[in-house]
This record gives sequence, structure tokens and C-alpha cells, in this order.
Amino acid sequence: MEVAGPTPPSELLAAAGEVDWSFPARRVEADGSAADALLGRVRYGFNNAHAEFFAPLMEELPLILDSPAPDSLTVEQRRAAMREREAGDFDSEHYMAEYAEPEAIDELLGEHAPVPWWAEAYQTLREWAAAPEHAAAFADFATSFTPRLAFPVPTPGLASPVPATVIELDTDERDELMALPAKEHLVDEPTRELNGLLEILAAYAYDMRMTGGEHNVESAWTVAKLNGLTSWLTVPHSPREALLSVMRRSLVYPLYRSWKLASRIRRDALMIACTGRMGVLKALLDIHKLFKLSEDKYYFNELYIEDYCVWIQSLSDATYLAWLASSLTAPKISKADLGADLDIPFWEAAADDRLAGEL
Repeated sequence: MEVAGPTPPSELLAAAGEVDWSFPARRVEADGSAADALLGRVRYGFNNAHAEFFAPLMEELPLILDSPAPDSLTVEQRRAAMREREAGDFDSEHYMAEYAEPEAIDELLGEHAPVPWWAEAYQTLREWAAAPEHAAAFADFATSFTPRLAFPVPTPGLASPVPATVIELDTDERDELMALPAKEHLVDEPTRELNGLLEILAAYAYDMRMTGGEHNVESAWTVAKLNGLTSWLTVPHSPREALLSVMRRSLVYPLYRSWKLASRIRRDALMIACTGRMGVLKALLDIHKLFKLSEDKYYFNELYIEDYCVWIQSLSDATYLAWLASSLTAPKISKADLGADLDIPFWEAAADDRLAGEL
């Protein structure tokens, strides 16, 4: 169990003295108990802090969630129902068409496509770590926090020697942060919450890739639809499962459905995580703004995003770095891993046969 005291703003904002956190904080903790089981209540949201949240929203529920019964399905039932729905919604013709004509995807991911902010930040971090005057100190750090990493991962603002100011919040992001409620968090399973966070980041990366970093009217829907937390209230068991979930859903629901794109957003999500807590906070604040402006997705700010924004700032270096190491060393995801019910290798082979027959 990890306990965080009254959560301060980020070190950057604290140094600037721009936020007054002196008003009373509200304690948020997971209280799933025997009473919940007795009453048949299921819990969800950040740290399992919510129950019966959707009871007064049943009429508009189809616009908010994919889950038809969020307050009665257990987390395992939600996960099973989600996968069954995905298999039923998968359109093999749509996927084969994208596979046969990849020009649009190639343009979105090509060398002339806009470079997302996290890729620029990560490149800056790698250059910093490789500089002769920093390399020795960084190498010592990289090998000290975990022997599982075979390559250095710059992570600013943590225990590493990389300066936190490599990534900074702009004025709008600072305003968004200052408007958040102050809370204390007693988080039972920090790793579980970080796994869920990675899933949200992967969905965010998809939208950023598709819009060139300029969100559109569909962006809130895209981010909410592609991750299991805000579509089915699921909880991934591992970083790999979190990424697999978004990769799978990215081949079922949005306009562009491509294995190449799914593989890129996996890499993007891990790269955002490598930019450290400030980079993660930057992404979360962007998501918070998207959901806040959405007529039917703003509920997820209360369920997840606001708590993530506050909690990530106070998470211990050791916990974050250990989780990051496990994320980066997880086995890669293959097309077969997406499931026999989608059977991506089969449909790609079918598309190849169709193309060969047209020649």
C-alpha cells in the first residue's frame, strides 16, 4: 500500500508559488468491503472509489459507456463482455481495405507527419543523457534503479539526474492544473492504477496521431472509446494487457484501423511514460480538457482523470520507476496476441490473396 499525504502541485508549480493548496483536502480511498459484497455493489473508477455512479444516468448511458450494466457487472464480467462485443463489432472488410490501401496510414505516420510533443521531448532527453558531461551520472542511475533495463531511459523529475524542467507546462495547462480539486489519496494498488493510466495514454496517443496533434470534435469520443477504463470500466492486470486492449480496440472502432498504427501507439504510450511524471501530467491535462468540453464524456474526469492528475504528482520515484521498468521489459505484442476472435493474420492473408487475384 502506498500512502500519499496532502498532494502538492508539481515541483515546477510549487517553485513558482502559483498555487494555494491551503484549503481542506478531501481523502479518497478504495473502500470496497464486505458491505459492498453483501449489497451486491461493484466498484470502479480511480482506486475503485465509485459505486452506483451511473444509477441516475441510465437514459444517457449508451452515449457515455459501452457497458450496458456498469453497476451490476463485476470487473471480470466487464472484461469478458468487452471482448465479446469487440469480436462482434470487428469488420473484416474494413480492416482488409485499410490493409490493402495503406497510403493514408503511411501519410499519418510518415516523415512529413507532425511530430508529437512526447517524441520531441524524448529526443531531447536522450540527447541530454548522451552528452559527455551527463553520461556517467545518468548511466549510474540507469543501472541502479533496475537491472532489468538493458538501455538507458531518461525520466525527468524523478530520482534521475535529468532536470525536471526539460518538460514544462504551458499557461493553459497550468490553469487546468490549478482548477483541479485538492485531494489526499490512499491507493491500495499503485501498480494497478498505473496500468490503467498506460491504457488511457495509448488511447490518447492514437488520437494525437490521427489529428496531427490538433484535436477535433471526435477526439473525446476516440480517447474514451479506445481504452477499456472509460468504455467498460475495466482494469488491466499488467502494462502489456493495457497496451493490448487499446491496440485491439483500435482495429475495431475508429476510422483508421491498422496494425502498423496499433504498433506505433504502443510505442507512443511507453514513450510518454518515459518522459516521467511531468510528461504524463501534460498528457492527462490535455485529456481532462477534451473530456471537460464533451457533452457525454466529462463524467470520466470525475471518475478517473482528475484523480490521476493529482496522484501522479505525489507518486514515489521508486514506485514509478519500478513500474516503468516492468512496462518497458514486457514481451512485445504480436498480431496473434490480439486474439483468435479477430484473427488478424487470417484477414491479412485473405487480403493478400484478393490482391494477388486482381493482378
